[in-house]
Amino acid sequence: MAYKIDTDTCINCGLCISECPTDAISEGYDAHAIASDACIDCGACVSVCPQECISAE
Repeated sequence: MAYKIDTDTCINCGLCISECPTDAISEGYDAHAIASDACIDCGACVSVCPQECISAE
C-alpha cells in the first residue's frame, strides 16, 4: 500500500523529497505527489512532514 499526500494541506516544502530512498516523490505546482508504483512503504516521508499530510492509502 503506497503513501499519499493530501494536496489540501501540503505546503510544498520539499522535506519529503530528500527523505525518499526511491525518489517516488515529485514536486507539483501547489503540492507534492507520490508515485504509487515507486513507493516502497518505508514511511520515511511521514516522519519529516511538518503538516502531517502524508498517510497510507
